[in-house]
Amino acid sequence: MSNNVQASGIDLLVHDATRLRRVALDNALRCIGMTRSQWWILANLIERSGEGLTQTELAKALGVGKVVLGGFIDRLETAGMVCRCPDALDRRVHRIVTTPLGIRRFSEAQSLVDGIHAQIWIDIPSNDVRKVAAVLQSLRTRLIALQSAAGGQTSLSVRPDGRLLPSRGARTGSGSHL
Repeated sequence: MSNNVQASGIDLLVHDATRLRRVALDNALRCIGMTRSQWWILANLIERSGEGLTQTELAKALGVGKVVLGGFIDRLETAGMVCRCPDALDRRVHRIVTTPLGIRRFSEAQSLVDGIHAQIWIDIPSNDVRKVAAVLQSLRTRLIALQSAAGGQTSLSVRPDGRLLPSRGARTGSGSHL
C-alpha cells in the first residue's frame, strides 16, 4: 500500500478523532457555561501573557483573524474574564489581560478538559502516545513550512508528481477555526 493510500485513511481517522474530541470538550464545558473557544483563548492568554497580548498578537497565536477574535474578546470582557488595558508604551494599543475571574474560570474549565483527556488516553500505552505525538508534531511542522512557502495560504493542491503546491486563490489563515 502506498503512503498516499495509507495517509488517506489516517487523514480520515485524525479528522474524525479531532471532531469527536471537540464534541466531548464542548459538552463538558457547556456544563459550566463556557465554550471551547473561550477556554482556548484563555489558555493562550495565560500561557503567553505577562503584561497581556494585543488582539493582533493573540489572533496570530490562535491562527484566526483579528475581527473574528474581536467578538470572542467582547464576550469574554462582558463576562468579566478579560479586560482590555492600555499599553504602557503606546496609548493607541490595548492589551488583553486575563482577570482573576478569568483565571478561576479557566482553571475550572481546564480541570474538565484534563478529565476528558484522561478518559481519552486511559488505555493507550504511554509509548504509543509519545509516538502519536511525534508524528503529529512532524505533520504540524511540515504543514507550517508548506504554508510559509506558499505565502501563508492554507489551501494546498497536489501535483501529478505528488508534490504539494499552493492552490490559486487560496484563503489565508484569517478565517475562524476556534
